[in-house]
Amino acid sequence: EGRFYLSVKMKQKTPTAVENVNGNLSLVAHQQTLMLSGLPAEAQVWVYDATGKLLHTEQTTNFQHVYEAPVAGTYFVRTQGAGQAQTIKVLVE
Repeated sequence: EGRFYLSVKMKQKTPTAVENVNGNLSLVAHQQTLMLSGLPAEAQVWVYDATGKLLHTEQTTNFQHVYEAPVAGTYFVRTQGAGQAQTIKVLVE
């Protein structure tokens, strides 16, 4: 009579799409494209990889921003504008 045990560990998954992060701001990751919309006019955007390395920075002049991630992985997108700053963690698959 054999017995066996099954152990399962559940991991919380980082979102691949984040809607309505703060007010009108939304972030969507589709394939390797990060799309931010609802940004304040003239917002600053920074994109970091999982190690904290700055990959991209830009001062936006409209209410949207698109960034092509170099590889799949976890990214942190920081935005600052109109007196608000926030950092969003997103998974690019």
